[in-house]
Amino acid sequence: MNIFNTKSILGTAAMVLILGASAFTISNHSTAEKKRTSVYWKYNANSQSLAFDENQYSLVGSPSAAGCDNDPHPLPCVLEVDESIDTRPELETYLANFSTTQDITDAALTRKEINP
Repeated sequence: MNIFNTKSILGTAAMVLILGASAFTISNHSTAEKKRTSVYWKYNANSQSLAFDENQYSLVGSPSAAGCDNDPHPLPCVLEVDESIDTRPELETYLANFSTTQDITDAALTRKEINP
């Protein structure tokens, strides 16, 4: 094998490695951008009729809240939403996408019972 062929093979191999590393870096960067960050809103009312009222929710730092669980209770307890929904007007817009209180409850991360 002559020197020209060896240099060509080594040059091609180096180019393939560089392109592969670039593709891997771009792929990892895209994956990192797709990670979703959430915020949590806790429903404070004790009535199904107020579930659409954004003023009945408090922004909380954690999805765990007292009295909330995954049982099929009739009220939402904690909503997990995109981090962009971090004000009551944005929450109002989010809630307007639901047709019924049951839809909100079904979408809730956790639920709670109606307390007398």
